[in-house]
Amino acid sequence: MAAFAGDFEEPGDDAFGAPLPPEDRLWRHPSELGTAAALSLDPVDVRRRWLSSPPSRASAWTAGIVGALLATGLVALGTHLATALTTHSGTDAAPPVTTAVAVPAAGQLGVGLAASIRRTGASIASVDATTGGRQHHLLGIVVRPDGIVLAPAAYVSGASAVQVTLPGTVPSVASVVAVDRRSGLALLRVNGVTGLPVASLGTSGALTGHSFALAITSPGGGHFAIGTLTRLDTSRSVAGLPLADVVATDVPASDAPPGSALVDASGNLVGMVAGSANGEAVAVPAWVVKPVVTQLLETGRVVHGWLGITGVTATHSEFQPAGVRVTSVVPGSAAGIAGLRAGDLITSVDFQPIESVTGLLGHLYGERGGDEILVGVERGTTDLFYRVLIQSQRPAGPVTG
Repeated sequence: MAAFAGDFEEPGDDAFGAPLPPEDRLWRHPSELGTAAALSLDPVDVRRRWLSSPPSRASAWTAGIVGALLATGLVALGTHLATALTTHSGTDAAPPVTTAVAVPAAGQLGVGLAASIRRTGASIASVDATTGGRQHHLLGIVVRPDGIVLAPAAYVSGASAVQVTLPGTVPSVASVVAVDRRSGLALLRVNGVTGLPVASLGTSGALTGHSFALAITSPGGGHFAIGTLTRLDTSRSVAGLPLADVVATDVPASDAPPGSALVDASGNLVGMVAGSANGEAVAVPAWVVKPVVTQLLETGRVVHGWLGITGVTATHSEFQPAGVRVTSVVPGSAAGIAGLRAGDLITSVDFQPIESVTGLLGHLYGERGGDEILVGVERGTTDLFYRVLIQSQRPAGPVTG
């Protein structure tokens, strides 16, 4: 229906009642401004004055973040971001933040996320390495209080010079003491230090595809990048180094330098950014980091145990990975002694989900002969768990693990 002038009756002068007093209004008539009327009303000048007056700049940043969060439905995350920003922002300058579309509900975020970022950030060091005549600036994670620092192998392996700046200290010369190129992990040593804050590595048990992820991208935890996990149990090549099992993310590589700590929605440290692939950060997950670091600290090298099966990645009806279908079990192997059979579908190791052969190999990567693992399988319609004592010998032949 069209509307024309005269269709609507104009309200009288008293239709809206008497005007509010000046102190209750968001506007002022120029006659009410007094000397303030001399202020410039140029829009650019007004915005400049507003942004430059404290706390307006911080307010503008907070309003921008909140607006972006509300626009994408991330209200739950906004509360925790506000806590983190007010906790970590020591200046008016805003830290770089990458928001993601998929985030957990408020209850999954955990009230201690900001505190966890601070705690983990205290164990992050700045690392400068010279490799093949090239300078690399990255991060490292303190894993022992006497100066042992975890760093990405792709950027420190074969380095001619390494310098580490620990939190609250001056730069120190460091040495590379152990490297495992297949996992993408290396250990550095800074001599003459003690009592350093150490990162507590989680288990990655709650990680799934499209889980919330936050990369702590500076010592102290003052800067971080937010995103999601786009794929678990995958292999990637980082700086020419093929890695056995990594987690892919949608965090831009420019926002998360190698060595950044990856935490989950509860603030647990669940991995370390190894580098980038296709412009996005990829991380070595905790299920690889923990056993590899343990072996590197103890012996300086990684020795792999043997499960004794062959298998293929199985898929659901929707062609999504479902686990590893066992095609054969070597007689007398760890799997055979435990009771696994051909046809079993391996779905977990130590309660960590297994979706593919790559994932199974990744979860077994740091296991040694004599280590015991709990393998979850589906056999027909029955869910079973087997305690498997990993063997140290692996015979020649096409075996998966």
